[in-house]
Amino acid sequence: LTSSLSTSSAPGAAAAAAWAARPTRWAKYLTCGVVELMNTFPRHLPLGVCRHVLDFLAYDVATLVDLAAVNIAFRRLCREGRLWEKLDLSNRPLTDGFLWRLLRVAPLQHARGLNLSSLSRPSARLLAGCTKHTSPRLLRRSQESARDLTLEPLAEEAEKLFPTLGVGFSAQDRDAGAAPGAASAPQPDKLRLRLGMGLRLREIDVSNNRVITAEVLCAILSRTRGLANLVMTSADQVVNDEKLPLLTRAMTASGTRLRVLRMGTRTSRTQMQLKNLTRVSDDVCAQFLASVGAAAGMAMREHEGAEADGFFEMRSSGSPKRATRSSSEGLEVLSLYNQTLVSARTIHAITHTPTARTLRELDLSCCSRIADEMIEVVSRALPVLASLDVSNCWKITDAGLRCLRMAPHLSRTLHTLRLSGLNFITGSELSRVARQLHTLAHLTAARVPNVDDETLRELASSLGEAAKSFDFSHCDKITREGASALCLQCPNLESLVLAKCAQLNAEFLQDVAQICDGDAASSGAHEASASGLRRLLRRKDPLASLNHLNLREVRGFDDACLRAILLAKELAIKAGNEDVARLQKLLVGGTTYKSANWDAAEDESDVDLAASAAVGLSDAGMEFLASEPLLADALEVLDLEGHTGVSDRGVLLLVRRADRMRLLRLNGLRSLTNASIEAMLVPAVMPALAELHVAWCAGLTASVVESLKKSRPHLQLSLMKGRKLLPHHQ
Repeated sequence: LTSSLSTSSAPGAAAAAAWAARPTRWAKYLTCGVVELMNTFPRHLPLGVCRHVLDFLAYDVATLVDLAAVNIAFRRLCREGRLWEKLDLSNRPLTDGFLWRLLRVAPLQHARGLNLSSLSRPSARLLAGCTKHTSPRLLRRSQESARDLTLEPLAEEAEKLFPTLGVGFSAQDRDAGAAPGAASAPQPDKLRLRLGMGLRLREIDVSNNRVITAEVLCAILSRTRGLANLVMTSADQVVNDEKLPLLTRAMTASGTRLRVLRMGTRTSRTQMQLKNLTRVSDDVCAQFLASVGAAAGMAMREHEGAEADGFFEMRSSGSPKRATRSSSEGLEVLSLYNQTLVSARTIHAITHTPTARTLRELDLSCCSRIADEMIEVVSRALPVLASLDVSNCWKITDAGLRCLRMAPHLSRTLHTLRLSGLNFITGSELSRVARQLHTLAHLTAARVPNVDDETLRELASSLGEAAKSFDFSHCDKITREGASALCLQCPNLESLVLAKCAQLNAEFLQDVAQICDGDAASSGAHEASASGLRRLLRRKDPLASLNHLNLREVRGFDDACLRAILLAKELAIKAGNEDVARLQKLLVGGTTYKSANWDAAEDESDVDLAASAAVGLSDAGMEFLASEPLLADALEVLDLEGHTGVSDRGVLLLVRRADRMRLLRLNGLRSLTNASIEAMLVPAVMPALAELHVAWCAGLTASVVESLKKSRPHLQLSLMKGRKLLPHHQ
């Protein structure tokens, strides 16, 4: 059995290395058959064989639960703690019944991470096992089962494992909102310290979870020891004025000292009103962050006391002894994304607590009340800040940027700055920020109307080799010359996003390749600009480190631009550069749309002429892309939307080569037929594919699409623009 599992499914000797490196790629297609085979054995398998099968097939939670039901040996092996360090229940329809089955197998006390993100109740038709014409009686029964997901089994299991912890969080106290514990009852924190036990969860993720309640989360938090990461993004039923005080009590009782806290939301104001929810207010958010900062201050004082004890002991004994560092010294990452009520009191709680000494990443994007004076407070009070996101904080002006660049400590620590959607900042002030922040490597300035070619030249001259990623999407003043200067003077650029820049032409990639190759200046109107750009070239390897290129709805991207990218990378290899990166993300869709490419046309005849001249990518370009290891081997995201020159031939060549492809967008390919989709029916072809877009492809039939859904049930398929057919909500 073990030899057949390890050799029979590998497709040929050439793929033996890949098969050995990633065995779970094929595991999910063998699990059902192996489990049925195990049930037919009259005798128990040897322990070594069971362990080998378990290591080969244990790729998710559901498989472990199924294998534990085979026999006693598998049940004993499935309860090993090494398999449950990360308890991942995300992105799956659950019921409380499945949770009870899971908890009979999974040792919750050994889990280090609990992921409950994007949980959903299973639909009625899925529970009934039907897709059409469900009877009313069966539909009513399945609807009642679908409402059974409350996640209370997790809370009950935590209470059963550690009944003495969290005693102040009984149902009566939670309903009454009283203080935790009575006057005569022992404090939960003292019990935790004396008994030295509790859940070992280091990370809890409940992002996009609409099911979990604050009471269940409090029951888990109050029994958790050593929690470092808490992610509550878009968990609006928990992050509000009514429930946050409960979380504060639970975290205080368990002595939680967070390093990562994410409590933003992606829910719009209209959706909040429809669900009778409200955003967290400024006062409650400030109180919650103050409690988190107080726990961090306690950890710092304990650490300083341990260092002092170690110092005095070293002096008395004469032998060196290093004090043990605290497991969590303070909050390092804080995200308040889209919490629109956050204002001055929250900023005061962040900057006037011990959190300010350790905070490295701060996300205040879409917090519309943040203004220049708050940016001034942040720039003065956070000495180790490395990443700041103030996107869509439209009240920030040049005065706020001036405070950032004048802070002396930020010039040594800040390496990521996101300023998207700030309409009132100028390109000159942005250039000064880049000139004075010497460690800045990642800059995002999308939808900033004052960014132009001169701004790009000054940024490239100031940052130079330190620049790693740029995002200037929706900046309509950027042209071919500015983009070329940016690529030439920033040779270590890894990510470049210039999507939807109306005046930009993708032929700047050809200019960069020609200048690197030492060819003659381009003909026509660009001859003088190319000769001027040649003088700016400092190194012979621009685009060598590029692995992410986003030129969506930028006109002019064709086969020649694709070859220019490869030419620049090949020249870097010839020059002795050993750090040439393989292309991972290529988004060039929409480059032939009239709305994006022909906005400068004066009348309808000019539009028709431009449309006939625009070619885009073709099958020859796809063949070139599939044949080059630097372009196809590591490709994970590919967007070919609107490139009508690509047909089945080009798609098939790419499908057979791109083993790491996760997202493929083929919208608007009129020549695409069923042959391309039929090639994807085999699970071994593009095994990592998770999302496929085939909208506006008239050559596809419904039967082939249904076959694809059955062969790949976890594939997210988009058939119409703006409508996604998910596997469980079709």
